[in-house]
Amino acid sequence: HPDPAWAVAAEESSAVAGAVMARLNTDTRLYAALQRTRTDPAAAASLDEEERRFADLLAAEFEADGVHLPPERQERVHALQELTFNLAAAFQAAHAPGREVRGSGTAVQPDSGDDGAAPPDAGYDGSAPLWIPEALTGALPEPLRSRLERKGGLARVPDGEGGAWLRHILKVSPVESVRRGAFARAHAVQAHHLGALEDLLRARHALAVELGFESYAHMALAHGRMAKSPDEAEAFLTGLAARIRPKLDAELAALAEAKGRGGA
Repeated sequence: HPDPAWAVAAEESSAVAGAVMARLNTDTRLYAALQRTRTDPAAAASLDEEERRFADLLAAEFEADGVHLPPERQERVHALQELTFNLAAAFQAAHAPGREVRGSGTAVQPDSGDDGAAPPDAGYDGSAPLWIPEALTGALPEPLRSRLERKGGLARVPDGEGGAWLRHILKVSPVESVRRGAFARAHAVQAHHLGALEDLLRARHALAVELGFESYAHMALAHGRMAKSPDEAEAFLTGLAARIRPKLDAELAALAEAKGRGGA
């Protein structure tokens, strides 16, 4: 949402709804009623195949929230679930250009300092602010031109608005290096984001172990998935990549040829 207040409220509402669902999924009365339906011969016989499948998936969802665990371990599961949700949300939000996330998982505005004003070259990786030649700003819309910071014949492109300005430059700039720079900046992962990602990985692993799984990957594939193990999923993806690689190479070659003809 373009209004930050709405975005924050939506994130908070989602967290509250998730917490409520987690509590419902550890309601032992609901779980016991479901188990009676699954195990009682007469009740189970009244279910068709689709209903039995739904009942099995619902039971797995209950167990993924630790309904079968002692109360003290359920509290531990709840705390880890809330932690992983918050870390994942903060890490995802940090990918909006112009925001950073520390190892604590808290998104903050970037530090001010030396901007290192220079136009993007072939080695530009998007980790620094994007500066473009001021002569190229005429094609940009007025709302963006009025917000540009100018220095030494260069203009700094703002990262805000969810990266909208970067995407606009990617569409309209006739200069390849500028388009490449806008793409790199819009998709860059800052080095300090890795601390938050490591926090998330540790929290997910702790959650999986608390629920009796070898890893988070094993937990994610435990119920209702076509692949039954991480190795099976990796084998499928590796095989798929090998099969589509010739088509990918052909498309890249066609794009390179079209680009050469267009002189862009």
